[in-house]
Amino acid sequence: MYLIRLEIAVVQQSQLSAQEKQLNLIFTSSEHCLEFSGDETLLKHIISNLLNNAIKYSIPQGTVLFEIIKQKQSVILKFQDQGIGITEADQKQLFQPFHRGENVGIIPGSGLGLTIVQQCIIAHRGEITVNSQVGVGSTFTVTLPIAK
Repeated sequence: MYLIRLEIAVVQQSQLSAQEKQLNLIFTSSEHCLEFSGDETLLKHIISNLLNNAIKYSIPQGTVLFEIIKQKQSVILKFQDQGIGITEADQKQLFQPFHRGENVGIIPGSGLGLTIVQQCIIAHRGEITVNSQVGVGSTFTVTLPIAK
């Protein structure tokens, strides 16, 4: 499967949500074409959920950056927003089922998205990390091994 094609398709699907919030949605890649061995449905779910979360929790007229970086034996997917951010206490429970951040207010959600994303990433022998600051935004970084 060609990861870049999959990424572009998901970005195009998310474009309308970004436009509704007047967000600048930026997609960059260090590769023009990146072949990747993985479950296409699970990868699409990972990308779609993290990108849609970045859009959903961003402040209007902000920027959402989605970046693909190829390293020697892995591919990095980075999702960065200028949103509400996640408290340190919530970051510790972020991947627990049904957990929702204390500062999400009326933004809809079930608290299951990141739990499922994490399981999809683990199924690919990858990992996910988050760096966030309340009122500034969040960066979710997914590292997946490039299977040969």
